[in-house]
Amino acid sequence: MSKDKAEEKAREYAIKKYGDELIFHEPYLETLGDYKQGYTQAEQDLSSQLTAYKEALRKIKFRGKRVDKNEFVFGDLIHGVGSKHGRMYILPVTHTYPQGCNNLDGWDVMPETVGQFTGLTDKNGREIYEGDIVSAFSNINKISDPHLSTSDPTYSNKYVEFIRGVFSLSSLEFPNGGCGVLDHYVGAMSKDLEIIGNIHDSHSLLTNKE
Repeated sequence: MSKDKAEEKAREYAIKKYGDELIFHEPYLETLGDYKQGYTQAEQDLSSQLTAYKEALRKIKFRGKRVDKNEFVFGDLIHGVGSKHGRMYILPVTHTYPQGCNNLDGWDVMPETVGQFTGLTDKNGREIYEGDIVSAFSNINKISDPHLSTSDPTYSNKYVEFIRGVFSLSSLEFPNGGCGVLDHYVGAMSKDLEIIGNIHDSHSLLTNKE
């Protein structure tokens, strides 16, 4: 909104509030000043909200283990078609392609290792993907129950999966997202959640407790 438009809106507001004969009196001048100040603040608030919204948008990216090498690669997920049906590829999002990477398909990856980025990070700032194993706070009620606030925290190893439309934590004892929605853990217990492995390389961690 331009300065002239702001003044026009302020004038309309003043006329409605004080009447035609008062628009050049002190109340109108105060109203005009208040309107401009309010508009400036609203514009700043909106800008801050848009910035926060953009930062909060989850990056859509995937990882998968290369067929020719036992290591994860990251980028966009591509499903093979035609003669490549059933195969999956990870195309790096970079200015230049790594040596050996197909510039059309990307890296040929093992489908069973493909996992999506959750948009969240652990206490060390590491990105959390489907298939990651995390050491997570177990006595979750300690967060909200004052009677448990002095109890020692306990931890158990859980894995990340996407189920029923959300990223959740599961365990061998409580599969299918039975340990809760991942967002809840990161929001309330981000200081306690840590990636310690993944189900492809260290599945045995799920049978252990810290």
